[in-house]
Amino acid sequence: MYNNLVPLSQDKHATIKVKAVNSYLFARKIYMTFIGVTEFHRASSIYPIVFIENTETAMFQPVVLLGLQPEENLFVDDTGKWDASYIPAIIRQYPFGMATGKEETRFTICFDDQSEFISENEGEPLFKEDGQPGDVLENIKQYLSQLKQMEILTKEFCQILKERNMFAPLNMSISNAGDLKRITGGYMINEQRLNNIPDSEFLFFRKKNALPFIYNHLSSLSQIERLMKLRSNTKKEPVKPEKKSVIKSKPKKISKKELIKIKSKKRLESKKENLKSDTEPKKEPLKSDTEPKKETQKTT
Repeated sequence: MYNNLVPLSQDKHATIKVKAVNSYLFARKIYMTFIGVTEFHRASSIYPIVFIENTETAMFQPVVLLGLQPEENLFVDDTGKWDASYIPAIIRQYPFGMATGKEETRFTICFDDQSEFISENEGEPLFKEDGQPGDVLENIKQYLSQLKQMEILTKEFCQILKERNMFAPLNMSISNAGDLKRITGGYMINEQRLNNIPDSEFLFFRKKNALPFIYNHLSSLSQIERLMKLRSNTKKEPVKPEKKSVIKSKPKKISKKELIKIKSKKRLESKKENLKSDTEPKKEPLKSDTEPKKETQKTT
């Protein structure tokens, strides 16, 4: 998604401006992305939510599937429109991002300096003339801060599940219109294990407000079928222009009586015209008074 993410600096980037994001073509090749637990409720009705494991840290994190293979985002069309009612928060932060240091709650604002939405001529300035952060930058700080809090909450949720051995490998086979796709490599919450946990563990999940997130995840897995349908509809036939139907009025039926009247009227009008032409005096061509008279010459 990012071409060149750099830390934002007032000294180096005082003249930087940001334009409104009006296209998601930058996310066209993203087939999965991080999703926070507070997004599960909205996202689960659109995207499949699965878990992936970071082999270096052995930590799990939830992601939404946007496609069924690398470099495939089935929700972004050729014009850059995101065709869904909810867009993951981490996508909406673009062209900004954050880098976390040793302290988990602190972060550095970064931005993609090669993004088409970053300019020095167009858009809203990030800094005021006196060097202080502008309104746009303050809003970005607030948004990224909310994402950081959501990330911390999501890590705690995944840690609770991991400690109780609630993750199981994801292995699903989905068929649509003769196209068979196997979904592997990720993890899901083991529903059978969840149903058999002791009451004390179930109450623990409830106290931690983890139950809604668990059930959102499990219900979202049916959205994999949605991805299959979207994939099969990717190559659509061009829509034919709708033909406009022209309603022709039917000729009015004329009765025999009306027809006799019309013919009689026409005959009468014809007779009047003939009578007028007979009584009108005939006009002779006028002779010009200035026309010279012709004289006959005598021969001697």
